[in-house]
Amino acid sequence: MRKRIGLILALLAVLFTTMPAAAEIVNVPYYEEPEFLLDDEELLKLAQLQANTYPGVGTTISPDDTTVLIGNYRYSDTGSAFLNVVDGSIVPVQPLQLPEDSEFFPIAATEMVWLDNDHVGQVLYDLFMGGMVLSIERSTGATNLYPVNMPFIPLSISPNASSLLVVTFEQAELEVMRQTPDSVKLPFSVEAPKTTMERVKPKDRVAYYAHTDSRGRMSEETLDLAVFDLNTGSLTPLYSVPDHTLLYDYAWSKDGSKLALIRDSVILGEGFGEKRLVDIMTQDALGGLSPKDNPLFTQNVLDTFDLTTGNFKPEAWRAVDGDGRVVRDIEWSTDGQRYIVRLERPARIAGRPNPTYIFPDMASYEFHSVDGTLLRELYTPELQTPDASAIKFLSPDEVLFNTVTGTNQALYYFNQGSGEFRKISTMDGTYFGAISTNLTQQLIFSYMSFSQPADIYRMNWNGQALSRLTWGNGELEKLNNVRVDSVSFTVNSGAQRNGFLIQPGGAEFPPKDVPIVFWQEGGPRSTMTQFFAANTENPYNLLPNFGIAVLYVPLPGRLGFGPEFLNALADNDNFGKIDIDEGAEIVGQAISRGWTSQSKIGVTGCSYGGYFSAQSITRHPTRYAAANPQCTLLNNANEFHFGLGPLIAYLEGGSPMDKPAEYAEDSPLNRADRVRTPTLLFHGEFDFLPVKYAVDFHDQIEIQKHRVKLVTYELEGHGLSEPANQFRAAQEQILWFRQYLSGNPSVAGEPVVADAATMTVPETTNVIVFEETTTVAPSFQLSKNWIAAQ
Repeated sequence: MRKRIGLILALLAVLFTTMPAAAEIVNVPYYEEPEFLLDDEELLKLAQLQANTYPGVGTTISPDDTTVLIGNYRYSDTGSAFLNVVDGSIVPVQPLQLPEDSEFFPIAATEMVWLDNDHVGQVLYDLFMGGMVLSIERSTGATNLYPVNMPFIPLSISPNASSLLVVTFEQAELEVMRQTPDSVKLPFSVEAPKTTMERVKPKDRVAYYAHTDSRGRMSEETLDLAVFDLNTGSLTPLYSVPDHTLLYDYAWSKDGSKLALIRDSVILGEGFGEKRLVDIMTQDALGGLSPKDNPLFTQNVLDTFDLTTGNFKPEAWRAVDGDGRVVRDIEWSTDGQRYIVRLERPARIAGRPNPTYIFPDMASYEFHSVDGTLLRELYTPELQTPDASAIKFLSPDEVLFNTVTGTNQALYYFNQGSGEFRKISTMDGTYFGAISTNLTQQLIFSYMSFSQPADIYRMNWNGQALSRLTWGNGELEKLNNVRVDSVSFTVNSGAQRNGFLIQPGGAEFPPKDVPIVFWQEGGPRSTMTQFFAANTENPYNLLPNFGIAVLYVPLPGRLGFGPEFLNALADNDNFGKIDIDEGAEIVGQAISRGWTSQSKIGVTGCSYGGYFSAQSITRHPTRYAAANPQCTLLNNANEFHFGLGPLIAYLEGGSPMDKPAEYAEDSPLNRADRVRTPTLLFHGEFDFLPVKYAVDFHDQIEIQKHRVKLVTYELEGHGLSEPANQFRAAQEQILWFRQYLSGNPSVAGEPVVADAATMTVPETTNVIVFEETTTVAPSFQLSKNWIAAQ
């Protein structure tokens, strides 16, 4: 009987998959094996492309100058391994073995540092087990956990593993925390939802949406900070941090003898209502606070502590004593006798009375002696991008900058003694995670581009003797078959917009009437650098490998192109207009050049890129032949009230109460009745951008009787993190653009036809996979291929 039912349902599946549908909502369960919609060869290629990894350097060089710990390494069960930078040999890190009944759950962890020449480790803290050291032996990769007598909660460990920056508590307070873990008073990480791409992102000070590294911490209550000596067990109190303090950055000298902290102590005055930090940030974003009344400026300070001499200098540097800039990053020289700080200039947005400090527009640098004396200032256009740079001292006088300039994330050298400044990276693309050896004057770093998946390299400080150390993505490099050409467009304002056209390998340039998808990154205050990606949110190595070109052109509001370009999106009432209109102009020029045609141009992106896609098809309803908005901002007023209020306030220049018409015009949901473009939506069930607005957007398009499909993903957040979901979504994206960018009007209105073994039942959102039909055998085989490729 069961087989007969399976046969009947299979026949119904064939019947229903041939029936056109105007609209469709599909919910994908989180643990469901992906569907197989492409042919066998393409499925295997897709699985291999999406098996891409981003190996990166996770520690400094070992004391003997030979080894680093790397992460995201393909051939390790843990994703981590030791890399010998001299001979390229690799030792995978072994999993930590804990008893089955172990309830070890650390609430705090430090950075990874070298404990000695043979072990890397970090300090963890569990409320019930106390302090623990996680130690990894480099010769075998064995991982061990052992206790350390430390009744304090660690925030950071010094580079020589001698000292910890800790939060101290009385024993009675710790006991209360054990009884009620929800009451733990810890500085929380100022980090927000990321897309599935774990990329190098700039630090930002907006606690509710920033992409930060492990240093950024926000204290909700007063905390006592101290330094704990791991060798002697002595405790050196530093100070009490007031409530609502953002510990924006902290840095140790190489020998652990000095510590510096950057903080914004937001002491709330009268008139701030409920005294929430977000209220101040929103006011700052709107230019509503004069500098003298803005705690993000008046309370921005740098503290320095000489732990050897006891020379403590709280507020060694104060923004109010300077020229209006704030301090955002600090690093000590290798001898601990000077430090460098990154200072950021607040942006002055057109139409607003005061500057905004949470959205700066320019960076510069200062060198100071250990006593605070100014030694040298450094400003150069190559280093002016705020929030998107890393600083490393190579010697007492020499500094390495890893920063974004245009579409490159490059490496620069500066000697503060001689003033010599030069670029040392030689290839276009994205360099990240660079560290230096101690003795051989070499850099170890990761590199990737559109043509080259990420791997780890070595070169001299002078940019010569480049050599590759890992080949984790070597096979993927061979598989990736794309052509990359620089392109340029002049928009109506007279400005030039530069970018890239990424086509299938072997394509001609300029192209002749080919399908092209215009893509935008999330953000919008983010970088757009050249790197390798084959996920649906960043499809510039996905779509071209399946016959569809991607047009990649940064538009106003991006980091890396100077203050005017960065501020332009927020100036006056530009958001939702200047970016959208310039995109439409660029697409129009691509059509007029004969590269593509009206029936062969699409648009996609995630987050702000999803907003760009959705707003584009409402503002220019006949420009695009197909759209794929993902993880999309659709209701700007809701975002102000319940989401990333400071960001949307910055972009809109006011609140929904002040500017209701502006918010309505800039919200794709309010203009969904204008959509004429076949639209495929992806949205996570737990995205901080509410999925209900994606459903509403879908329904409004459906009411107009235009082709629309919404795929929601159970338990997914902002972007798709589950590999099976990425695998499914990529197939949907490829098929959607293949169909609706075909240029064939006879098929443009027909639904995408899935495999006959999959049926979407009318008036439901369930996808039924029939396991007892003859179509299953190839799917089972492909499943094994997919798992093997992963």
